[in-house]
Amino acid sequence: MRCGERGGSITLKTDKEKGTLAIHSIASQLGENTSEAEAKVSADGQVTLNSRYLLEALGAIDGSSITFRFSGKLSPCRLTATDDEATYQHIIMPLKS
Repeated sequence: MRCGERGGSITLKTDKEKGTLAIHSIASQLGENTSEAEAKVSADGQVTLNSRYLLEALGAIDGSSITFRFSGKLSPCRLTATDDEATYQHIIMPLKS
């Protein structure tokens, strides 16, 4: 069983020019899905995460919007609430893709 297979994987791809975040998920039992959403994007990039870890992080952060930062395919990703008073940070290590 590959790392991340149990929870599936989610690949996030940002497009600065279009201002979008493409979300591609693969779960061995459920299949795959691709969705696109508008986002404030500062650079193009792509990262693949364990879906369970991403869902846990999103559930732990309060607020209506989240800041998601990453600097490369294998660099740690940091999630925080966008609110000015946000103090909680969640770090996720990406999967090799």
